[in-house]
Amino acid sequence: LPDALFGDPSTHVRAAAADAAAASGDERFIPLLNRMPPGALAEGRALLALAKLQGDAAAGALAKARLDPRWWIRARAYEASAVLFNGAEILLSGITEPDPRVSSQALETLAASTSPLALPALERVLRDPNAPLELLGTAVDAAVERKGDALLAGLREAAKSPTAQGSAELRGSIHKVLDDFPSFNDEPRRFPPLKAAASVEMETDKGIFTIALDLAAENHAAAFAQGVKDG
Repeated sequence: LPDALFGDPSTHVRAAAADAAAASGDERFIPLLNRMPPGALAEGRALLALAKLQGDAAAGALAKARLDPRWWIRARAYEASAVLFNGAEILLSGITEPDPRVSSQALETLAASTSPLALPALERVLRDPNAPLELLGTAVDAAVERKGDALLAGLREAAKSPTAQGSAELRGSIHKVLDDFPSFNDEPRRFPPLKAAASVEMETDKGIFTIALDLAAENHAAAFAQGVKDG
């Protein structure tokens, strides 16, 4: 990998060089990454590469980058901080970032980890009525990836939040999650109620059996009748 690539006029070339350096695992590229010329794409990739090559030794550089005035650098700094020994705690703090583009990246990275902090963090965002649209959308996406019922209550709260009510797209996404993953929904399905008491006759090789549907258990009776109707 030629050193000249790290100073190439194209930020895309420099970014590709940073990716290649990270993949190589060769620490000789660290000084070149530290001297990466400005450029949103390349600088962000350089932070990720430094974190991969240096681990906790990159903590100082990442801490500085998390305070950068440019949101895209802060976002990449949080993403890169996942490799640090206290990475989960750093990502958790990043969820409170004022810029939702940064907080969303922090939440997305934390949610993709195995940290026990991830689930409570997602739950808090889903239940937050003031969660920004981008952050709430990230939490919903993460809930889909987890495919479990642990976040069921939070998803229901999110569907009713002012943020979701103001975005038909997000509201539709949340309802689709609940519809597509029955395990998310522990509320019984409601069936059209019966208008009057009824019974079902079942013919078997031992005779005809009559099953009376008790309207006192309205939904159960309606569910049974619907099942018979559907065959």
